[in-house]
Amino acid sequence: MLIRSVLFDPTVHDAGNFDCGVHDYNEWLRRSAANERSRGSANTFVWISQDRVGGYYTLTAHVLIKDDLPASIARGGPEFIPCTLLGKLALDVSLQGEGGGAQLLLDALARAVQAANEVAAKLVVLDADNGLVDFYRKYGFELIQNSNRRMFIKLSSVRKSIEHLDTL
Repeated sequence: MLIRSVLFDPTVHDAGNFDCGVHDYNEWLRRSAANERSRGSANTFVWISQDRVGGYYTLTAHVLIKDDLPASIARGGPEFIPCTLLGKLALDVSLQGEGGGAQLLLDALARAVQAANEVAAKLVVLDADNGLVDFYRKYGFELIQNSNRRMFIKLSSVRKSIEHLDTL
């Protein structure tokens, strides 16, 4: 199953029955996603499964302070490191446990690479909510020092992984 998401449009995409198991994420999609896009705060991309939203993620521009990152990442860079923030990633409970979360993450990372080809970013950063640190670690994310949930991955690593997948 290869997920390809589209930009969320509440007039077209049915999110009424979306349930990822986290009430706040369900409500955010229904009540806030369209407003955040119109404000220029976050874009939400949805995966459609059987004519309804099966999963979603949000992307937005972000910066990290150089001093919060390992020297190997921050060395020689500006004080503020440009990033893409993966703000939310949620999969409907009916699709969980089948590898859909990994596919949705891959789609989000591929989109972040595509965006970074146009507007520079060095990292993808996220806050691993609901005990998902181990999930993201499995895909190469690292915890930022002095944090128990803020994580990052270098876009150059993501780009290499995606190029490898394209050759398979």
